[in-house]
Amino acid sequence: MKMLKDRRFSQFFEEGVLITFYLLMHSGNMAVSNIQGTIVPGQRLTGYVFRTFTIMGPKQCANECFYRPSCMSYNHQTDLRCELNRDSDTGQPGSLGQHTGYSYSNIDTWTGFSGNCTRGTCSAGQRCFEFTSTTSCIYVECMATNVFGVTITMEEIIVGDAFQAVCKSGYETRGAAANVSCMGNGQMAITSSYCHRTYSPGWILLGRFGRGNGENVYNTWTETGRDDNSNSNVPDECKEVNTSTSCTTHFRSGLIDDWASQNFTEAKFVLYVAGVEVVYITFNATNSDYMSWFAKERLISTSYTDLRTNSTSIFFSIPGSTAYRRFYIQKSYGGCGNDHGWIQVIDLKGNCFYDDADSFPQFFYAKDNVNGQGGYDYLNADVLAIYGKS
Repeated sequence: MKMLKDRRFSQFFEEGVLITFYLLMHSGNMAVSNIQGTIVPGQRLTGYVFRTFTIMGPKQCANECFYRPSCMSYNHQTDLRCELNRDSDTGQPGSLGQHTGYSYSNIDTWTGFSGNCTRGTCSAGQRCFEFTSTTSCIYVECMATNVFGVTITMEEIIVGDAFQAVCKSGYETRGAAANVSCMGNGQMAITSSYCHRTYSPGWILLGRFGRGNGENVYNTWTETGRDDNSNSNVPDECKEVNTSTSCTTHFRSGLIDDWASQNFTEAKFVLYVAGVEVVYITFNATNSDYMSWFAKERLISTSYTDLRTNSTSIFFSIPGSTAYRRFYIQKSYGGCGNDHGWIQVIDLKGNCFYDDADSFPQFFYAKDNVNGQGGYDYLNADVLAIYGKS
C-alpha cells in the first residue's frame, strides 16, 4: 500500500506540473496539430514500457515521448492508453507484435515540434518543460534497473515511488527489510544496506580489491563508515571477482563495521586471476574482529601445502610489516634477493625491488602452492576478495 500511496502522490505531483506546464508554455507548443509521424496500426512493442498515461490521444502521446530522451517509441491503445517505450523497433528488430486495438510509432519518425525543447535538451529520466520565460529539465522517472543487488520488478518507476527491496539471485539479505525509492534526482536510493553479494551459500562478500586502481587496500579495509553496498555510484561489477574495466575503485561492505554483531564463524581470503581462484586461505573468525581474524593461529585451510598453524613465519597480519606491505604472510628475511614468504599486498612503493610497480596496489602470491622467493617465485593476482560466513 505504501508504494501505491507514493505513486499516487508522484502522479498527482507530476500531473500538477504538467497542468502548469500546459498553461504557461508558449502557445505554439500548446497545439499538437502541427506534429506528424508514422503510426503503425495493429502493432505493439512489448517489454520496454517505462511510463503509462491514460486519456491521451496519439499526438499527445508522441508529444510526451518527444520531450523525454529516454523514450524511443510509444504504443497507443484505442481506449486512449499511452505507453512510452525505452527502446524501439530500430533498437530491437523483430520485436513488434500483432496486438488488436493498439498502434505503434517510432518517435524518430515525428516532426513539427516547436519551441526550444529538443530531443537532446534533457538527460535520461528527465522531461523537458518549456514555460513562458524558461526551459527546464525535471526528473520524472528513474531509468536505472540494475542497482543495489535488488530485483526491479516494476516496469514503471516514477519519481516518488517506493517499494520493498527483493534481492537478486546471488545476493543474501542481512538486517531489517529495506525500501528502494525513486528520488527527485532520477537516482534510486535504498534505506539501508540489505542485499549482499554471495558466491556460495553463506559466504558474503566483505571486500573486493582491484589491482592497480590507485586506491590503498589497507585504508579501504579500515575506512570506518564506508558502505559501498548501498552506494549507487559503485557499479555491480565492483562486486564481481573477474577483472573489470568498469570498476575503478575497491568495494567495501559496511558489514565490516558490524563484524561483532554479524557473528562470523569463518573468514576467507581469496586471490583471483581472470576470475579464477589461484589462492585461498580460510580462517576461524569466531570471537574475532575485523583485524584479528587474519592470523596464523586461526588458520583452518589453505591452498598452500606448507602453511599451517605451526609453520614458521615472521609476519602474519593485516597491518603487515610496513605501510606498503599489508595482508602480509612472510616466512623469513634474507635481504631483498633472498626473502621468502607466501602473500603480500603492496599498497605503496617499498624498499625492495619486488615492492616496485608502475601502479598500486599489487597482489603478490607465491606460486606452486608453497612459499617462494620474493621477486622470483611470486605471481601477481588481478583481484583480492574477502568473505565472511556466519
